[in-house]
Amino acid sequence: MGFGLLLIGYFVTFIMSLTLYGWAFRFVGYTVIAYSCVKLREYFPKFTYVFYSAAALWITGGVETVCGALQLFGSEAAWISDLTVWVNYAITVLVFAFHMLMLWAIRGAAGEVGLEDKKISALTDMILVCVGFAARAMALAGLIPMGLSLLIQLVWTVMVLVLLFGCYMRICPAGDEEMPRKESRIGLVNKFNESLEKREQEAVARTQREIEERKAARDAKYAKNKHTTRKK
Repeated sequence: MGFGLLLIGYFVTFIMSLTLYGWAFRFVGYTVIAYSCVKLREYFPKFTYVFYSAAALWITGGVETVCGALQLFGSEAAWISDLTVWVNYAITVLVFAFHMLMLWAIRGAAGEVGLEDKKISALTDMILVCVGFAARAMALAGLIPMGLSLLIQLVWTVMVLVLLFGCYMRICPAGDEEMPRKESRIGLVNKFNESLEKREQEAVARTQREIEERKAARDAKYAKNKHTTRKK
């Protein structure tokens, strides 16, 4: 469907890019993310807007890659450094927009297939991303340590990765709902998947019980009020 590609692209972009040549990983990650959105918007139209933001990131990432490659091969032109600074500003804004649009689209997709826990997770991650970018702005202004801002960024990045993995595991095209999960050759991965599925099933069951309990309480209250009104 596309969530697997989105997971891979996100991991490459925001985890593997934490290296000296991060610009190269980011460009590859933007490409995979944009392609995943092309596939996802066939099922969930809101991913069209995510694609637009990913395409914009792909363009700025391409410029960043060219500048990085020129510097790698020894170019010391002043315009390269100046352009890199402005491109980084643009990327920061676009990354924020991308996350808001992606999490909004995931929230809508989860709602369409009845995954209330994923809807809540998407909303929670949106709040965390906002807090993270606010912390980054405060760190740049010297109000808080930069290390704290980076820690918050790492937290919300991992949270988004977990959400994407959950969507990959539980959201599938119509007709594939009963297909068994593919076993991995790595036993540890299978154990992790089984544990995750068990927790997700427990969460879904708990949510369903809460919904039923609230509905029963509402019906009982309605019946009581109706009985009181007739008695009067």
